[in-house]
Amino acid sequence: MSSPKLDRGILLALFLLMGIGLVQVYSSSFIFAIESRGAGHYFFFKQSVFTLLAMGVLFSVAYFPWRVIEKHGYLLWWAAAAGIALTFVPSLVIKAGGAARWIRVPGGVQFEPGELLKIALCLLLATFIARRSPWMGQLEWPLKAATAILPLLMLLKQPDFGTFSICILVSITVFFVFGLRFSYIAGAGLVLTPILAYLILSSPYRKARVVAFLDPWADPA
Repeated sequence: MSSPKLDRGILLALFLLMGIGLVQVYSSSFIFAIESRGAGHYFFFKQSVFTLLAMGVLFSVAYFPWRVIEKHGYLLWWAAAAGIALTFVPSLVIKAGGAARWIRVPGGVQFEPGELLKIALCLLLATFIARRSPWMGQLEWPLKAATAILPLLMLLKQPDFGTFSICILVSITVFFVFGLRFSYIAGAGLVLTPILAYLILSSPYRKARVVAFLDPWADPA
């Protein structure tokens, strides 16, 4: 098996972010961990374990044949979409704060399908772009694009506007990096901006979050 070509700059940035994250978790949770868990390093240790697991997954995927991912990567998208659909099953869903984003899986584990959808979206877009030529001018192309949007609409129904917004931003960024004409991206922005504005203004809690972000000192709590 040949060694993967890893971008050292991206790896360096990633490791720096991981290191900063661990330091922030340690400094912000030490007192709370002592009071709630009896051990100041509890949350730091937990975060470190997940960081090591993430690095293991990163290098495992780096050695995985990319052609297999290109051919079957969309299956992860449909798995994530199925998980989003399961959040509408009352016996499986876990509601918190007025949203239904988590599901119960065997073993007593809680899982948020929206997080998997973020990763699957990158693979779906990469496959979509890599295979664009055979689809151009065919009915299959717009049908596949329309079908891929359905899980995003389900996110709004949960509701999970944050993940929905991230997915939209990631999609635009990927197509921009790919080299899509700026006029197309600007056109998409003109269409999406009023839609996103309506979604924010029509929901009191979303509007309150935006107002708090623009003027955080108006309501420190």
